[in-house]
Amino acid sequence: KIPLVIHNGLHDLMFLLTHCHNARLPESFEDTKKVIRGYFPVVYDTKILGTEYSDAIIKSGNSALGDLFDTTCNTSDANSDVPSLKAPLIVNQDGRSQGQAHEAAWDAYMTGCVFNALCNRILESKNRFSA
Repeated sequence: KIPLVIHNGLHDLMFLLTHCHNARLPESFEDTKKVIRGYFPVVYDTKILGTEYSDAIIKSGNSALGDLFDTTCNTSDANSDVPSLKAPLIVNQDGRSQGQAHEAAWDAYMTGCVFNALCNRILESKNRFSA
């Protein structure tokens, strides 16, 4: 099963349901989640991963996508045991400027980088505590 990776994407998924499945959402949230799982059996939300399952550094920070990207992918703290992913630089066609938040491709790139970095942080933390 191929996972769907989103950032704070519940409303986006419900929008898709109302435009591609049925104009009316199911009566209960549980039924709505069942329909979503029918289309997307494996969904990871980076906002939930960061706020619920990550380390204290991430949990104490801002969970907005751009902030999570900066914290997990663009900074490195020499005093930290937690690895940081150095995201490759992506530039616009002009060759000078990076993309910016709320542009679809840039948000997708940031979401993928954040997902990768959070998974690494969560696994590293789990391995440290189980050793």
